[in-house]
Amino acid sequence: MSTELEFHPLANAFPLLEGAEFETLVADIKANGQRELIVVFEDKILDGRNRYRACQVAGIAPDFTVFEGDDPVAFVVSMNIRRRHLDASQRAMVAAKLATLKRGDNQHSPIGETSQAEAADLLNVGKRSVKRAAEVHDHGTPELVQAVEHGDVSVSAAAEVATLPEPEQRETLAGGDKAVKAKAKDLRAKRAKMPAAQKAREARRRKREAELEALRREREAMERAIQREVEELVSKLIELDRDIAHALYKVLSRDNMMKLEGVLEKSLGLNDAPDDTPNDDTHGRWTESDNLDEIRSASL
Repeated sequence: MSTELEFHPLANAFPLLEGAEFETLVADIKANGQRELIVVFEDKILDGRNRYRACQVAGIAPDFTVFEGDDPVAFVVSMNIRRRHLDASQRAMVAAKLATLKRGDNQHSPIGETSQAEAADLLNVGKRSVKRAAEVHDHGTPELVQAVEHGDVSVSAAAEVATLPEPEQRETLAGGDKAVKAKAKDLRAKRAKMPAAQKAREARRRKREAELEALRREREAMERAIQREVEELVSKLIELDRDIAHALYKVLSRDNMMKLEGVLEKSLGLNDAPDDTPNDDTHGRWTESDNLDEIRSASL
């Protein structure tokens, strides 16, 4: 199995080891070898990202196994919770990430979608904490998100700071956990003094921002799914006939989509009336002698 593997989106819901913790893992693998297999699912690393990275640093070829269960979400949560000492805020951030993984992110897996409530149960945190974590993911700067994921800042304080413009978020975070807590307390106090109408406007604004962010994530997931389908189609086409793949490339590069569409429509019999469709073995199938020249001619 190739060692050049990507990390599975489910695995990426959990923060990677960094700093001294990672260095300790590298030293252990150098001294004792890789003692736990790296688990692969959908040709991506589902469990063992840190072991994989440590093996690369240590110059040791990693060992893999393939996931054979039927619930990769429960598996990756169980393995990480058993192995890692994550506080409630870190677990809430993981749950929020899991809740954003839609079917488009895992088009060919049985994962489906995980709601915030389900993710909260899996990670043993409150639903409100997951909601706050989602606000940090949606509106917080990368530095603020990372601070919560690494256990340096609480998710409740970070959610308050995430309502600020990004420069103010970074300025607050530069002061450390105490500064973040103080700013969060100040923001809560100011919100408590707001008139009811202003509070309602603020709530509507944040709701709208969350809806727009959800739409953006959904669009990105759809685009990734389409990209995967195109890559699979291209791979199968090249495997079937490299000449046809090359001819198709020339057609597309010359912006002859309408011409190609017409050839395909004719070759597949898509413009025939249903009653006139012949009932034989060759109808609607691609045959090299009939159609290869036509497809190639589209690139001329």
